[in-house]
Amino acid sequence: MAKKIVGVPYISASIAIASGIFGNALDPAILRASGIRNKNAIVGALGTVAHSIGTARSLDKGKQPIAYGGLAMCINGLMTAVIAPYIVNLVLSLSY
Repeated sequence: MAKKIVGVPYISASIAIASGIFGNALDPAILRASGIRNKNAIVGALGTVAHSIGTARSLDKGKQPIAYGGLAMCINGLMTAVIAPYIVNLVLSLSY
């Protein structure tokens, strides 16, 4: 995906790993501070932001929340792959 939008794959992979680590470390506290208590919502948010690291961290929450985390991760990946090239082209066309 990074090559398709004229990016650097190594930097893209590093950012994905960093977002997983930081999302895993910070998201549960931020979500609890926001008043979100639903296990499905918390694990879904972790799946979206922290990818498989956040979803795997939530294994103790039960099977249904893990399913929401995996589904959120898949939908996020698909939407990013479909929409990102158009957003990059729009931003590049506006910058010239």
